[in-house]
Amino acid sequence: RERGWSHQISLFEAKIAYGNGEQTLSRDIYRLGHRFDFFRMLSCYYTTIGFYFSTMITVWTVYVFLYGRLYLVLSGLDKGLATGRRFIHNDPLQVALASQSFVQLGFLMALPMMMEIGLERGFRTPLSDFVLMQLQLASVFFTFSLGTKTHYYGKTLLHGGAEYRATGRGFVVFHAKFAENYRLYSRSHFVKGIELMILLIVFEIFGQSYRGAIAYIFITFSMWFMVVTWLLRRPVNLL
Repeated sequence: RERGWSHQISLFEAKIAYGNGEQTLSRDIYRLGHRFDFFRMLSCYYTTIGFYFSTMITVWTVYVFLYGRLYLVLSGLDKGLATGRRFIHNDPLQVALASQSFVQLGFLMALPMMMEIGLERGFRTPLSDFVLMQLQLASVFFTFSLGTKTHYYGKTLLHGGAEYRATGRGFVVFHAKFAENYRLYSRSHFVKGIELMILLIVFEIFGQSYRGAIAYIFITFSMWFMVVTWLLRRPVNLL
């Protein structure tokens, strides 16, 4: 696999995530939050630790949902809820409730960017830029970087020990061994991707609810997309 621009970006994002984790644990952010008014507090939150905290909550939500579904499946509650007399004819309700998850994870994370571009360049430009970014597979790159930010930010919150990571200033593409790529991305992407894939497979095989095609796609599309992106690092190098 070639290493170059994407590798340097991953190291840089890890370094920034370390710093934001240390800021979250510091007293300075606590004091600023208590001295600012409400709107300046929101601005301080978004421009410092808020983005990293939100990405961590996004990934944690996926884990909570899948492990909650695993508990329902293994305990038999999922089958009881799916075959109960009160819940037999609730397919339209399932589709309506599942449709919001298809939009929430991706669109709400891109909404601040669209609002910022709209304020600077007009509100027609963000829509065209958003469509163009999807055609350029930007969602693949940002989903992969989501794992980098979440891993190093959460690692700093739980264990501390933030350290400087040298990213280099030059740009070069060279072949790297699989062992080196695995060492760099195993804990942040590969292991988590395999764990989420196993949970999704168990949910598909043993789950009784959301068996309709539309409801299942709405529920699991974004999670399968995240799993594939974390396991297949190769598309990131093509951006």
